[in-house]
Amino acid sequence: MSLPSLLPDMLATLGLDYGMVITLVGVAGAVVMRVLMNWSKEEVRQHTGAQVLQYPKGVRLMVQGLWVVGLGLLALAGFAWGGPHAKFALSFATVVNAIVLTLHLLVFGERVTWDAAHIHVFSLWGRTRVIPIHTVVACEFSRMWQQYRVQTEGHGPVKVNVHWVGVPEFLAMLPCRVPAYPPA
Repeated sequence: MSLPSLLPDMLATLGLDYGMVITLVGVAGAVVMRVLMNWSKEEVRQHTGAQVLQYPKGVRLMVQGLWVVGLGLLALAGFAWGGPHAKFALSFATVVNAIVLTLHLLVFGERVTWDAAHIHVFSLWGRTRVIPIHTVVACEFSRMWQQYRVQTEGHGPVKVNVHWVGVPEFLAMLPCRVPAYPPA
């Protein structure tokens, strides 16, 4: 028995077809995503005294779960190799993994920390910056980007995602008038 025919044979033995499996995986994935997002929202609500702004644990776990899905798609594309849909399966798995990689870099590569005198901005997309707090001149909320933008003199803006853990504490520390949290 060849490896590509193993999965259909296993599904047939269980009395399942591809449509049922895809539906079950989709429903299970949606439930898991909903639980993780609720967990993340609760973490954001309960978090106090933070000195680090970053995505909540639920979002980080979601990205790790997406890696499992993406790598599983690559494995399935390997099982389909030599079949009529092999190129499509490999292309689809590659696109999904590229999207997951981008999400991974966003979720794990950006954060803001602060202490009594400085704001430290870490980003894979831009340079790492240390900004004296006394240079903060304004703070506004961008509804379109769902982020607070802290304007500074000579150091560029600090962009703070509204979904990060620790945002209320960070806003309270700023020496300027800030929009309400959570944003209306």
